[in-house]
Amino acid sequence: MLKNISKLDSHRISVVRKQIISVILIAIGLLSLLSTPSLAAPENINCSKPTSEVELKYCAGLSYEAADKRLNEIYQQVLLTLSPDKKNQLIEIQQTWIKLRDGSCEFETYLYRTSTGYGTALLQCLERLTRRRTAALEEYLSFRGGQNLPKTLNLLTKGDNIKKQQTLFNESKGS
Repeated sequence: MLKNISKLDSHRISVVRKQIISVILIAIGLLSLLSTPSLAAPENINCSKPTSEVELKYCAGLSYEAADKRLNEIYQQVLLTLSPDKKNQLIEIQQTWIKLRDGSCEFETYLYRTSTGYGTALLQCLERLTRRRTAALEEYLSFRGGQNLPKTLNLLTKGDNIKKQQTLFNESKGS
């Protein structure tokens, strides 16, 4: 009986350890975003022709910030059009989508984590997925009340699909 308990405890410790390591890795990746020098813009950076990794990361940070700002604007507009039940559903789906986006980008850029291009690659991934989500929300707004509404609702409420992907992502992190 004691052997079974110790095996169970060992397994739990192993699972918790993996979860802690995953959280730490994601936190390190997200902290690298904080080092993006977006608040104090160097005067001589031309984002149409960046000349160094520092400039690439700076410009990628600006692009991501703009994409995120646009997403939040459109998201707020969509929320204004929804009933309380649908509003709560979209809020939950959006929170899940953010976790999926962040985790997907961490996974996609994993091989770059030790190179100087990691921060740039991560920001570019976040921007790309954020723009896609914005496009889906914009499509919903453009068809609001039209005959294509079921199609766009399907795009937005693929929360089940997002939740399935998030579950698979979490399971893959745990193994």
